[in-house]
Amino acid sequence: MVCGVAAKLNKSVFFLGGFEVADKAAQKMQQKFPTLKIAGTLDGDPKNLNKICVQSNPDILLVAFGAPTQEFWIQKFAPQIPSLKLAIGVGGTFDFWAGKVRRAPKFLRTIGLEWLWRLFQEPIKRFGRIFRAVIVIIRSHAAGRSAVAAAAGIALPPVPAQPERQQKFFTGERQLVLSVN
Repeated sequence: MVCGVAAKLNKSVFFLGGFEVADKAAQKMQQKFPTLKIAGTLDGDPKNLNKICVQSNPDILLVAFGAPTQEFWIQKFAPQIPSLKLAIGVGGTFDFWAGKVRRAPKFLRTIGLEWLWRLFQEPIKRFGRIFRAVIVIIRSHAAGRSAVAAAAGIALPPVPAQPERQQKFFTGERQLVLSVN
């Protein structure tokens, strides 16, 4: 866990994002890792860089705006925080840490079905995202493409039979291109 490593290495962590759970998530991590240095917490605005983030001089920034917003935010604003060594998009993790949302039972996590648990817990919020992901994976495999290659940052050529939309995600030095027909 990032917070455990940060506590051992005496690095400060800033909790950004979530919907009114960043502060509670930070408190829970502080209880779990008493030596953890909390640089700050902020619900934040995914469209702006708050000066509190910069002035707190965090070593590590945990961003919980949800994918892909958090990745775009990190790409745009992380270089403007001079002290920052590591920025991670954590999605809904603060909800789990704060106790707002229950995690799936261990057996579902073990067999890779935590997404199904989350779908049942938040059907309206999750259905569209999960449905789109399943369609992309099915189309990728049907076209002889590997979702693993796409996740590794390898841009695959488009399917010639249909026009496509491309979404580009920049993750450090790699560029992930998802083609959605």
